Amino acid sequence: MAGETILRLTGADLPPYAARGLKETLSHLDGDMQRTINGTLVNLTATQMRKYKVSIEGSDQMPPSLENVWPGAVLVVDCISELCQVGDTEGSLPETDADFGRDFVPGSVRAEAGFTFYRPRLTCMLISFSVDKDEYAAKVGWQLELEEV
Repeated sequence: MAGETILRLTGADLPPYAARGLKETLSHLDGDMQRTINGTLVNLTATQMRKYKVSIEGSDQMPPSLENVWPGAVLVVDCISELCQVGDTEGSLPETDADFGRDFVPGSVRAEAGFTFYRPRLTCMLISFSVDKDEYAAKVGWQLELEEV
């Protein structure tokens, strides 16, 4: 719901009272690390395989509207988490996605102390969704697992 959170899920929605207690974890997909015969660790991950996975958890009164959204569905996620890169542009912030490693959420770019921060906009595939309810406490917990396409 607009105004309750900066998280946006295009392809699903957050009804009122579904967004409090949000926690997002943005992490790398597992890479292909191997050890040589001498024990040296080497990275064999192809650059096109450098993708993110996103885990979103909520604890509120309502679940997100995912009743007809099944694993494999593609959602666009305006992340809560920020990414950061060294350097800013002397008072003028980057304005195109080409200035970053990922698309960014419009209005999320900021510079501070020689660093530029932005919230990524990721096109992801739904891996899993779960919901639980604590009847006595009237709390609904939910979790989404997504991976960048």
